Amino acid sequence: TLPSVMEKPTVTLGVDLGTTYTIVSFWNPETCKLESLDPFRSSAQFVNGKENACVTNQTRGVALCPKRLIGKKFVPSGKYSPIIYGLEVCDVKVGSGNGQSYDRYVPGYVVPGKPEKKVAATYVDTLILKHVKSAVEKKLGDKYKANRVVITIPVAFSWGQKMETYRAAVEAGFTDVSLQQEPVMAAYHYCTEKGLTNKTILVYDFGGGTFDVCLVRFENNCFTILNFDGDEYVGGEDITNSIAELIEESLSCIYKGWKTTCTPNQRASIENAIRQKSEEIKRSLTSLETITINARCFSFKWNAEFTVDMHNTNIIQLVDQSLKITHSLLNGESVDFVLLAGGTSDSSIVRNQLKKEFHDKLKTDVDPKSCVSM
Repeated sequence: TLPSVMEKPTVTLGVDLGTTYTIVSFWNPETCKLESLDPFRSSAQFVNGKENACVTNQTRGVALCPKRLIGKKFVPSGKYSPIIYGLEVCDVKVGSGNGQSYDRYVPGYVVPGKPEKKVAATYVDTLILKHVKSAVEKKLGDKYKANRVVITIPVAFSWGQKMETYRAAVEAGFTDVSLQQEPVMAAYHYCTEKGLTNKTILVYDFGGGTFDVCLVRFENNCFTILNFDGDEYVGGEDITNSIAELIEESLSCIYKGWKTTCTPNQRASIENAIRQKSEEIKRSLTSLETITINARCFSFKWNAEFTVDMHNTNIIQLVDQSLKITHSLLNGESVDFVLLAGGTSDSSIVRNQLKKEFHDKLKTDVDPKSCVSM
């Protein structure tokens, strides 16, 4: 008889499946260390019949922000935040999976082509998770299988959002899937790292697409969620979009009609550069100031300088909205410290506003972008 083939040992991934970026951590058996990969863009590109997940420096044919759409019912008049330069959001007809007729519509994306097709947000998340799984296995030299995954989700996720996230993970090839709440995982990581116990923690999670705030009690090695709130339409993506719109407006005043005179590839390149510059400004902004930008950032054919007034963005309104939700949740309750989570919490202007509110209770000695996946 032939000898049995030894199965590869399995590693477990911790995945923060974010709106704009996906962060993955894992225990490396070779180094006996907890490691993380560079953040992946939460996206998938559909061009010329090909599908590529987690693309960077691209906007053409790219499905963005699937976390804002997954697991929801499509409502024609519903509130869908605009996705700057990404594929258009549409309704996608899906079945029950048991042979019954198509009976419901979910949000997804229009993929241009002949023929035109539509893909659901769940499918985009599946492509992202497949990419993450493959990247970790490659990092480990294909000696291990990444079959187990813990995915963090917002506390306010509905049953449908949870189930579709779970479905995406299974379809990506994970055989053991666990969903855990983002603020609890952030509090767990911080408290275990610092050796803390018997603490009441406010987790302020300003992510790329959603804002969540949660009151967590850690006592006797047990985490209890005391209260939570949030807004699924407040996120860093909205700030990026606001800045991008101002830049595009300025460029259109200087280079009139550039959108129609550029080739599709040139336009996609310029739009991608606008988006990258907008994210760079968002991260580095410390106050509402006027910023000078050279148009060469977006095209080698351009060289004009122009200014963008950050007072015309929605940054302060979004941060103020998050603080209003936070104060309503606390309702005068005392906390031991405030823990930041989510990539947008790492921006200087958000931290400066929070310091005015919480002073020395604000903990900045943890990376808000990766503490959830850890």
